[in-house]
Formats: sequence, structure tokens, C-alpha cells
Amino acid sequence: MAGIFALQQSAGAESKPAKPAAHETTIVMRFPRGLVLKDVALAADGGLRLGSRVTIKPANARPRPSPMQARATQVGAKSQTASIVSVGSVNLHNHSQVAGEVTTAGKLTEPSDARVSGAVSELALLQPIAERRWSVQFPATNSGDVIVAPGAVRNLAEGSYRHVLVKAGAKLDLSRGSSLSSRWRLKRRASLFSTATRSRPR
Repeated sequence: MAGIFALQQSAGAESKPAKPAAHETTIVMRFPRGLVLKDVALAADGGLRLGSRVTIKPANARPRPSPMQARATQVGAKSQTASIVSVGSVNLHNHSQVAGEVTTAGKLTEPSDARVSGAVSELALLQPIAERRWSVQFPATNSGDVIVAPGAVRNLAEGSYRHVLVKAGAKLDLSRGSSLSSRWRLKRRASLFSTATRSRPR
């Protein structure tokens, strides 16, 4: 006989969906020798790929992309970034620019029209690896999706959101505090910045 289920319910009882529960997540960031959190604009525990025409403009000259695994770091065509520190090899694509140094435990591959303004260090020793850990309390509910229309500028208040999408040419200004989201996505020429101090997207 088909269609027999083990779930039983008393007569007159009403099933109610379980309420979502808040949960705590521990974030672990690993840094190669000589780097600390304030030095890094982007960090990845795996490969890091910047698409075409991406620009990373840190507030000062030191922050840089910092991928921690052996997969390659890709800098797309006509993209610009600050210094790069990478456990994996670094591949620059056509007309890409690195305003600073490239330090990699692997090798650097660059076409003739790519530019690195600083020193290049290949097969570099990036050990020991330092870890920084902290816990984040994710609330049980969020304020839904945030979508910034193409070319628009929007301020994002501190809080919890489902997905954040910044469309082409749009700008999202982070308020002071922590902004939590399960997904951050920036389209071409989009900007994520903060006019406040101590703001942090998570």
C-alpha cells in the first residue's frame, strides 16, 4: 500500500511552523606572515577572482587582496587593485594594474600590457599563518533583500539582511556598526564604501 506516513496528529490539533532561531557563527580569518586585519581589503580562504573592470580603492595604500589557499588569484581585464599577497599563483589579465607589490608563494603570470608598480616576489615564504577568530550572532529574522538600482546611491543602516545586490554603477554606503547578510553581490562598476568609521559588512 502506498502513501503511508509515520507522521500522526491528534484530532483538532493544528501544526505550526517552527520559528527560526538565532545562531552564532565563528568567523576565522587567516593571514600570511606580516599581515593583520587592517592591512586587508579582501580575504579569501580559497581562490580569489576579480572580474573585468573591477577597482579596489582602499582608504590608504596598505590594504590588499589576500587569498590564503593554493588556488590562483585572478585579476580580470582592465581591473585595478592595491598590493596582492597570495599563497597561490597570481594571474593578471589584459590591461590590469596592481598599484603596489605582488607577493606570491607561486608564480606571477602577466601579459605585456599589464602593470605592477611595485616589487614582485615569487616563491615567497608566507609562513607562519596567523589566525584571528571572532563570533557573530546572527538574528533569527532579517529585513529582507536590499537592491540598489543601477546608478543609484543608498545608505544601508546597521542590521541584518537576506541578500544585498548593488547593481551596475550603483553605490552603497555602510552606516556605522555591523551589516549582516548571507550574500553580498556587486555588479560592474558598483561601489561598497563607508563614510562612517568602524562599519563592517559580514
